[in-house]
Amino acid sequence: MLVPDTIIYKFDEPKAWYFSLKNIVRMKTKSKLNNEEVEKALLKNIPKCGIVATYFYIKEVDRKKQVCFEYFNSEELSIHRANNISC
Repeated sequence: MLVPDTIIYKFDEPKAWYFSLKNIVRMKTKSKLNNEEVEKALLKNIPKCGIVATYFYIKEVDRKKQVCFEYFNSEELSIHRANNISC
């Protein structure tokens, strides 16, 4: 099974990081759970489209929950991290 790097954040800090290697889902070690390692990994092999990360979150609009998606290129990812945006 192929799983893209999937990082779970809580209060602007990575709490879990899942990925696949040789068709096995794995979890990064605690020593790799920091924003610098996440950014380094996401910027390692930038695809032609330039999108390095997808950020999704749930927000409430008119008493209804709505899933929101944001797509970041390398510059936008750095700006997002620098601003410590919390949703």
